[in-house]
Amino acid sequence: MAIIPSVIEKKVFQKGFRGYVPEKVDEFLDGIILAYEKLHKENVLLKGQNVALAESNVSFQDEVRELNGIIKRYKAMEGAIQSALVTSEKMSEDIQKRAIEKAEFIESESRRMAKEIIEIAEQERQSIVSKVFKPIADNGV
Repeated sequence: MAIIPSVIEKKVFQKGFRGYVPEKVDEFLDGIILAYEKLHKENVLLKGQNVALAESNVSFQDEVRELNGIIKRYKAMEGAIQSALVTSEKMSEDIQKRAIEKAEFIESESRRMAKEIIEIAEQERQSIVSKVFKPIADNGV
């Protein structure tokens, strides 16, 4: 049998020969009833709050699982971004290296072509000089 405040309140004790003073028993039971009623109400309230917290906890657990999924996706994206950054750095270094090689090639080709032009110009100068001075030399001047 569950003991609830109304059971305590309605409990009747048989009176016996030389028993307790009924007024004192009633007074004591009234105090117990008030204290127990307060505890019973508090217990009912706490059970309701416990149910609400349990439901809230389930909701929070769902939210935590969802947030963990989002974090997992962001970490995967972070890995992809880091990989892309490493690849772009390597590509940048390769492009820079090829640009330097190309500039050095262009410089060396330019120097070679300039040397050829100077040689051709020198040959033409000598040809012109010999054409101009050969008739003079042939005439004995």
